[in-house]
Formats: sequence, structure tokens, C-alpha cells
Amino acid sequence: MPESKGQTPPDTWFSELLSDLVMEPLDSLQLGKGEPRLDKWLSDRPSEFASLLAARSALRLVPLLIESIRSDADSRRSTILLPSMRVLVSASLGAVPTDHADEVLSDASAVTRALIDEMKKTIYDVQMEIIEFKEIGEPEDFPKIHAQEEGKKGLEVVKDIMNAIQHAINTSVHDANYLSGLAGKDAPISAACATICACNFALFHLYDGHVAVEESDNKRTLSKKYTVPFNEFMVGLKQDIEVLTSLDTDAGGVADCLSTLSHKPLWFDNIPTWISEKWVELKGALPREEGWTVWIDWYESHLKGESRNETIESVFPTIPSEVWQDEVVQINSYLLEAVQTQWDPMAIALTDGLEGIDAVNDFPDLGQHRSRIMNALARDPSEAVGATKDFLEAVMKTILDRRGHEFQENIKFHELINSCWSELNLDSQDRPFGDAERLLRKISSQAKKMIEAANELRNIAGSGHGRPAGKEHHLTEEDARMIASIGFVLSGWLMHCEKRLNSLKE
Repeated sequence: MPESKGQTPPDTWFSELLSDLVMEPLDSLQLGKGEPRLDKWLSDRPSEFASLLAARSALRLVPLLIESIRSDADSRRSTILLPSMRVLVSASLGAVPTDHADEVLSDASAVTRALIDEMKKTIYDVQMEIIEFKEIGEPEDFPKIHAQEEGKKGLEVVKDIMNAIQHAINTSVHDANYLSGLAGKDAPISAACATICACNFALFHLYDGHVAVEESDNKRTLSKKYTVPFNEFMVGLKQDIEVLTSLDTDAGGVADCLSTLSHKPLWFDNIPTWISEKWVELKGALPREEGWTVWIDWYESHLKGESRNETIESVFPTIPSEVWQDEVVQINSYLLEAVQTQWDPMAIALTDGLEGIDAVNDFPDLGQHRSRIMNALARDPSEAVGATKDFLEAVMKTILDRRGHEFQENIKFHELINSCWSELNLDSQDRPFGDAERLLRKISSQAKKMIEAANELRNIAGSGHGRPAGKEHHLTEEDARMIASIGFVLSGWLMHCEKRLNSLKE
């Protein structure tokens, strides 16, 4: 690392310097004169390339987040570190088009803005402490002042990383807008360049890049001396560019190109020493009892270029927003369970059932009922069965009410089922047109019996009925998941039946 820092120019000059550096990554890496600038290179490529380059650039600096928890670690793990990791997952997902990408990016944008505000407040508070110590401190306090100044420097680095993440997320948002005709192609390109520029800010701040202003003939120029981390970071960017350049978008398609690069290691050769050291330090600073392994596994899958099918990324879009309001231990525990159960057939059945319900976008919100079921599955299977019966009842009553069918609120459950089936023409007595329709009617009749059986099970073993102590019927979580998945699937089916009738009527 260079010893001499030179004269640090104002922020505007420093910004111009880094903007210049990021626009000439190939020249700075001595790949030969005449190579195109990054923005020009991106302008001739699919816009999605900008999103992936931005996300991978931000991901490379995750180990530097150790700077956020060097002091007041207990608090900052929850207020800075975990939200940072959360939005980095979002940036990774947003770079490669997936289901629910829009929702993930929208949520990440809000979290990142709040995170940057938190960083600014934290840095301000530290600066005020430094000023106070300098005003009233004694000589023996100088080591503490120096430690605080180093801590503030580290927090500035983290703020740079936050800015990089925000630009990376904006790159994906701008790209989506460009692909839908709502923005020009220059928007994602500019955001990608801003991402890399912010990453370089972090490296210059942490590793004291040499920057000086030289004046001659009434002109000011900037001299700079690259640090080893800066050069290695740019090598990583260059290698990503080389991979994308070598891929044939016409033959494999843009999606295949994105998938190819996204499954490459973040560092093609050896992981740089400064990254590996910081990563080891960060992992060692995370209390094992808080469950940080779920985040460690995710990031190491990026470092190694391994599949992320069994990491946070694979379940991230399905995490309810209220989970993030909990304590770190509870959040990480929930994430770990979600990752571990993602290949559970019953979990898949539940997900498929919920997706069927979500597909009916004109039906009143049933989120409260769904949350009751999902929250009770592991905690209280009997309650989950009772909540599933209530959910089915709410769906059928809502359908009848929407179709103008009058019924008493205290209607018997079997009467409610019969009324719903009749209203949706699911129990027609007309001669079926063929074997297929005959069998579909038979399946419909069995579906009615399954709902009736779910209600009977609720009466015997579900919540809502007091029973003599010691004579309760035991239900397992697997039992409850089976009932809940059936309830979700049949509810979604009934909603679609009503929607089909409404469309025929129109």
C-alpha cells in the first residue's frame, strides 16, 4: 500500500477522479490502448449485462462489512450488518430475472434508503464524540480518539458500500424500466458505472489510495496511484466483462449468458488476500448462537460459484415482510428453517396452494387467515387445522356474498358447502358430455367430501373446542401441513371457478 497520501482534493474532485477511473477500467488494467470505455462497451450489449456487473461488483465487497461492527457490535449487527446482507441478496436476485424480482427490488430500495440514513446518523454521532473528546480530553485519551477516528473511517467505507448497493439495485430497476419501454438504455448503464465508482470509493477510503492535485498553466490535473485492492477489484470486473464478451447472445440467449456469469466465482483466480482476511475476520465476529451460518453459506456460494438453490436466495422472495421486524436470532432461525424445508414435498404443496390463491388477483385479501395458518403449523398443529377450516369457510362465504347469494351467518357448515357448490355449478345433475367431464364431476364431489372431513377433524382434534385434559387428540405438524395444503389448493380452485363463471357472464 502507498505510504504517502498526497493532498486529498475536495469531494467533487475525488468524485471526478473515480468517475474517470471507472470509465477507463481496461486502460487502467493495461489491456491495451484503444479498448472501449465501460459505458461504451455496455451500450453495445444487452442492458441486463449492466445489472449483473453492478451486482457482482457490490457482492465482492461484502467482507469489508466487518468495518460496521468493530464497535457497538451488538447493536450494529441488527441495524447495519443484517439489513446490508438483506439488500445484497436482493441485488443478486434482481440482476438475473426471476419471479417476484419487482417486489424484491422495491422492498430493497426502501430498506437501502433507510440503511443509508442509519449510516449517516451513526457516522455523525461518532464524529460528535470525537469532537467532544478532542475538546475536553486529556493526553491519555489520544489513543481512544485515534481508535474512534479509525472507526469513523471504517463506517465511511461501509457507507460507500451502501451507496454501491443502492446503485446496483437502481441498475436492475432502470433495466426493468428500459425493457418495458419506460426508460432509456443509458439509465441502467449510468447506474452500473455509479455502482463500480462507489465500490472504488470504499477501496480508496479504506486502503488510502494516493491522490494529488497538480496545478500548471492554470490547469488542475489529478495524479493517482492505484492500490493493490483497487487493481484486484478491477481485475474481477475485467474478467466478468471477458466472460460476457465471449458469450454468444444470439445462440444461447441473454438469460443463458446471465446464468453463466452469475454462477462463476466472484474471483476467478485466487480470492485476494485482503478479501479472504476480511471474510475470516467477519465470520469470526458473528456470534454462533445468532445463527449467521445461513448468511455465511449464501455468500460462500457466491465466492465459490456454487449453486444457490439451497441458500437464502432460493427462498428469499417468499419471506413475509413481518419476519424482518423481529430480532436477529429469530430472523436467522426463520431463514434457516425456510432453506432447510424448501425441498420438503409438503412445503412445496403449501407453496403451490398459496400461488394458486395469489393468482386470483380480484379476490378480497385473505392474508390474515393465511398468516394464522402458516404461523401455527409448527407451533400448534391443532390451531392450524382449526384456522384452515375457518379459511375455507371464509372463502366460501365470500364467494356466495360476491355473487349476491343470501345466507345466514350461522349457516351449518355442510349447508354452506352445498350452497357454494350449487352457486358455482359444481354439482350439476345434467348428463356429462363424456368420460372426462364425468370424472371431473367425481373429483369435484370428492373435493366437497375432503372439505367436510377437514371440518370434522377440526371438531375432533382442532382448536376451538375444549376437551378433558389428557384426552386431547394429538396432531403432528405433518398432519397440519397436509390439511393446510389441501385447504389452500381447494380454496384457490373455488376462487378460479368463480372467476371463470364471472368471465363467462361478461
